[in-house]
Amino acid sequence: MDKLDKAIDVLLSEEEESLFSNPLVFDDAWLDEHIDGTWTRKDDGTIDVVGNVYLPSANLKEIPFQFGEVTGEFSCSMNRLTSLKGSPRKVGGSFYCTRNDITSLEGGPEWVDESYFCDANEDLYSLKGAPKHVGVFFRSSRYTDDQYRKYAERVYGKEMVDAKWMPK
Repeated sequence: MDKLDKAIDVLLSEEEESLFSNPLVFDDAWLDEHIDGTWTRKDDGTIDVVGNVYLPSANLKEIPFQFGEVTGEFSCSMNRLTSLKGSPRKVGGSFYCTRNDITSLEGGPEWVDESYFCDANEDLYSLKGAPKHVGVFFRSSRYTDDQYRKYAERVYGKEMVDAKWMPK
């Protein structure tokens, strides 16, 4: 091995060490950084947000908290998510989970007041777990808004698809 190869090996090992020596810490400060608004932690650990949650391009493999209700937008796009587990149950704005590695909509929101975007999830081949209600439109690479609405009506009933939010 010549000097250049040794130098490259040293630089690469230092880079790898720095990547792993500062792992992400998912604490209250992390929530403050990714929430535009106010949040509260309920007794069951669920996070409710008055405002928006922005997690795009955070290099996440999973959503690090369980969100309950978010009054604004929720974006977890452009990560490496394989599941929507941790997503809020209800989103008052739009929900974005584009450009991930999800294979199912299970674990995602039950209710979205505005639009639901799940484009560019190449392994998403089913609407199973799709929300009961999307107020404006549903968009994915494989399914049209009309296909989503037919699925939701068949699975949940037209009354649910057209309903107003009624918390449990």
